[in-house]
Amino acid sequence: MTDDKEAYVVRYGWTFKSALLVLFSGAATALMVHLGLSSLTRVACAVFFGACAVVLCAVSFSRRTALRVDGEGVTLGGHALFRYGSTLLFVPWSDIEALVRWEQVIRPGGMKVPGDFMLRVKQPYLGIKRRPELPPMPSAATPMGFANSAAVMATARHVPGHYAHTSRAVSGWRLDADKLTAALARFAPGVELKDLRGGALSDW
Repeated sequence: MTDDKEAYVVRYGWTFKSALLVLFSGAATALMVHLGLSSLTRVACAVFFGACAVVLCAVSFSRRTALRVDGEGVTLGGHALFRYGSTLLFVPWSDIEALVRWEQVIRPGGMKVPGDFMLRVKQPYLGIKRRPELPPMPSAATPMGFANSAAVMATARHVPGHYAHTSRAVSGWRLDADKLTAALARFAPGVELKDLRGGALSDW
């Protein structure tokens, strides 16, 4: 394995978004407690927001690998807290055509805010485009795999469903596109980084 000094390695840690969510969850929990846990709804809200704050803090402090690009290939980290090892994905350079940045757009219930502005939540992803002659990823044949593919096609219609099996959300860690591009030039000059957020993937 390539030395860490040469590899591009990103670990789970604090980001502006995660810190903001922790503050919001903590404030919501404190508000529910202040109002009094006299109803089941308040108790449920306090437990939910409190659990969110704890999980977000645990992810940020885990320091597990979220992305590694080295001489052997690309490793996309698994879920930071649960089943990390079994959800870890490693793809060798011989199987990779390109790395792809794409995003999932979620519209919660079609909600709108004043000004007729549609509320949208964008979740960025980093994915791997494997060579077309390769067999599907093993996860594609599982019930969860089918569900993930359907979710991708519903929330990112321009993205082929199979990207669900070779992508990880850029959440709880930061992606530095310049450093990633430099690592690709160093380890795999023939592999491009495609930024297709909001664009079509018809040829991908």
